[in-house]
Amino acid sequence: MSSNSHRERNKVLFLRMTENERKLFEGVFAKSPFVNRTNLVLYLLSHAKIVNIHYDMSVFRNLQIHLSQMGNNLNQIARRANQSEGIYDDDVQSVLAMRQNIVELSDALDAIRSQFEDNSIKEV
Repeated sequence: MSSNSHRERNKVLFLRMTENERKLFEGVFAKSPFVNRTNLVLYLLSHAKIVNIHYDMSVFRNLQIHLSQMGNNLNQIARRANQSEGIYDDDVQSVLAMRQNIVELSDALDAIRSQFEDNSIKEV
C-alpha cells in the first residue's frame, strides 16, 4: 500500500514550463503568504478570474489585402519610372496618396492594438 493512499490529496500533477515561466511562478510564490506551492496553485485555481481573449482576425486580413494592393501599385510605378527614365506628375500624386494610405493603415494598426488592450479580454 502506498504511503499517499491515506491522504486526501493523493493525486499528483506535473507541470512543464519554460525557465521564464518557472521564475515567474517562483516570484509569485515568494510574495505569497503560502508555505507550499500546492496551496498557492489551489488558491489561484479557486480565486483567479479566467479570461478568454477574442481576436477578430478579419481586420488583419483586410489590412494584408490593402498592403498587398499598395505594394502592387508601387511596383507598377517603379516599373514605369524605370522604363521612361522619369516619373510623371500623376505618378508623384499616386505615391503621395499611397503614403497617406500607409499613414491610415498605421492608425488602423494602433486602433487594433488598443482593441486588444481594452476590449478583447472577456471574463468567463
